[in-house]
Amino acid sequence: KRYGAKLQGHEAGGRKLTQVLQWCLDLRIQEVTCFAFSTENWNRDPREVNMLMASFLRQSEEIEKQAMIKHIRVQCIISEPESLPVAVFDALTRLQNRTMEFSRLTLNICISYGA
Repeated sequence: KRYGAKLQGHEAGGRKLTQVLQWCLDLRIQEVTCFAFSTENWNRDPREVNMLMASFLRQSEEIEKQAMIKHIRVQCIISEPESLPVAVFDALTRLQNRTMEFSRLTLNICISYGA
């Protein structure tokens, strides 16, 4: 329960991304970047981080569906890939590989990024 409201906010943000991508397509914007998870986020309570990683898995599936339908190229920019759970890294790699040939819009997703 402690992280329920926070997780709902993160999930809502992920759903909003789908809408933002459609706006970009409508406006013929060619590239958009989403800053999803900074290196500072690893300092959160481990239970919260685990919930966020599970959320990434769910949301990567939805992003992949939308990308395949709308021909959106997804590039995952991960500065510390070794920090990610294997399942999350694999899902993001799959997302990137399955969409690499698309060119209608490029979505850059920054994960485990830092200054």
